[in-house]
Amino acid sequence: MKTTASRFVPVAAAAALCLAAVQPAARAARPTVPEFAKKVGFDAGQLAALERGEVVTKVIKTEMVAANDTAEVAVVGLVKVNATRQAFLDMAKDVNSFRNEGKRKVGLIHNPPVAADFAGVEIPQSDLSDLKACKPGKCALKLAGPGLVELQQKIDWKSSNVGQQVNALAGERLFAAMTAYTTQGTVAFKGLEDKSTPIHIDEQLKAMLANSTSLIAVYPELAAYLRDYPNAKLAGGSDLFFWALADFGLKPTVTMTHVVAYAPAGSEDAVIASKQLYASHYFNGGLALTTYAKDATGTYLVQSDRVRADSLGGMFGGVKRSKMGGAMEEAVRKFLEKTMTILSKP
Repeated sequence: MKTTASRFVPVAAAAALCLAAVQPAARAARPTVPEFAKKVGFDAGQLAALERGEVVTKVIKTEMVAANDTAEVAVVGLVKVNATRQAFLDMAKDVNSFRNEGKRKVGLIHNPPVAADFAGVEIPQSDLSDLKACKPGKCALKLAGPGLVELQQKIDWKSSNVGQQVNALAGERLFAAMTAYTTQGTVAFKGLEDKSTPIHIDEQLKAMLANSTSLIAVYPELAAYLRDYPNAKLAGGSDLFFWALADFGLKPTVTMTHVVAYAPAGSEDAVIASKQLYASHYFNGGLALTTYAKDATGTYLVQSDRVRADSLGGMFGGVKRSKMGGAMEEAVRKFLEKTMTILSKP
């Protein structure tokens, strides 16, 4: 499959997803969107609102799942639209309009990556003191090998251009990480060293794919591609890689993302999948899926956002998980409302 750096930006199942790629002819029939909505817990009132053209959303999971008080939070949103599949895919090609909420800067990454792709990487000023104070197992930034000590020793902390040094080093590290990813996949990423127990992004992403309640269950070949890249193929798919500086919570966060647009053969559906590869704060993994689903009763967008974030346990863990779920639910609602407006334009 040919990979390009076109201006396409995203938006971030059951055991069948864990198996090897399945050819489209072997797919099970996709449930209708109302059937899917009932399965994940939308009530009769929400289903009626959906058919009236309203956006409906639901937090479907807030569960502790891994070390370092890591929880998985998942949200689903639905809306009925009047648009063609091509209009949906065309909309997603614009870096400035599709799932760009909170993004301050975006940089496209070639395949294979080149150093110049990361020239604009900018580490927020607020992260500089945190980086200086970092220790393995206790760090406000999510960093992976080489070790924190080695990284800190490369910076002249007394210099007047500390920020420029850190930005350059960050670009180098992201360049190296993406180069490794495009040849080896997520297994190339070292464990994150910010908490007491190293967290491996590869394990988190595979677990999210295996437990997803989204319509991706109907397309195991897409799930296999997301899981096994680059050692898998996806006919009808295209890739994009980008880094971004985005506002999440209290701290601006540097992220790297792999986006896959998939138009499955023999179907009028389309899926845009966004696999988070790295986040400098909060997240140990993320997976967002936007499905364009055409049923006999109408055409729908199904948005599924799933993240794994640490420090969500303890005495106030329930409150923190609820707050995150509410924030994600609101973000999905705003995205679907904005998308309806874009698709309704002549």
